[in-house]
Amino acid sequence: MLDIVYCCDDGYSPYVGVSMISCIKNNIDDFEKITFHIIEENISEKNKSKLKKITDSYTNCTLKFYPFSCNVKIPKSSYPPIGYATIFLSELLPIDKVIYVDGDTLILNSFKNLMQLDLKNNYAAGVLDPSPSIGRKELGFSENEPYFNAGVLLFDLKKIKENGIQEKFTEEAKKPYKCHDQDIINYVLKDKISIIPIKYNFFGQFLELDYCSVINICSLKNNFYSKQSVENSKNSIVCTHFLNFFHDVPWKDKTNPMYNEFEKYFKMTPFTKDEIFVPSSFPIWKIIMHTLLRNIPPKFYIKIAKYYLKKIYEN
Repeated sequence: MLDIVYCCDDGYSPYVGVSMISCIKNNIDDFEKITFHIIEENISEKNKSKLKKITDSYTNCTLKFYPFSCNVKIPKSSYPPIGYATIFLSELLPIDKVIYVDGDTLILNSFKNLMQLDLKNNYAAGVLDPSPSIGRKELGFSENEPYFNAGVLLFDLKKIKENGIQEKFTEEAKKPYKCHDQDIINYVLKDKISIIPIKYNFFGQFLELDYCSVINICSLKNNFYSKQSVENSKNSIVCTHFLNFFHDVPWKDKTNPMYNEFEKYFKMTPFTKDEIFVPSSFPIWKIIMHTLLRNIPPKFYIKIAKYYLKKIYEN
């Protein structure tokens, strides 16, 4: 049994549909049943019908919707409330174990080994985040302590509910965090998250640049995967996450390294090209800057990117 959960609003539902069909195509033979759970905020009946059409084509796939309503006063920001649904999963879902997946992903191999993972005394399992270590200091994390990306996480919801972790999540949701739900999960579950291979949440920047360049730009030292580990995962990606340095998401940028894969799975959905492929949200200056950075010597873009990321995480 494979349980997958996405959290999204109406605008993001077509991309969740693409991620869903990629999951089905690469997991259908490994599980007797696949259930998709969508925590939703105002998804239209039209889009719900299209998402349902994806699973209805397979006898062992089902789709369930759960309306998201947050009773906690979340600090006002540009981050949508639905983005916090991740920390309320134990309240929203009537299941014990689930893999949470961001909508800006493609699932290219099986989740079988991850679903079978023994979490032991931990509450979740995830992939180490490649963001600059400077952004973790506010949480009280040292450079050598693991900090996880919230794009793909295996949760033991039963244990979270039984051991009072949900109450801690709810309390922290009232406070301002720079990386919102991701920071809250890392803070509350510190030392209680199992590290899994990067292939389960493979970041776009490792498809754009070599390993050493990414490590240098993000100022990562002893708190990340080895070069060999990343290279091995690149050849066996389970889930790719569209977090890139120089490209917009593939539905806005044909030069994205995953554009062809994304288009392949898009064609398997009931969504139209007009619903999926939209103009880039990048301003012109950013498009020009990214184009230049991809065509200048590495030492220059490393220096510029490090400065840019440092400013982001210091503010």
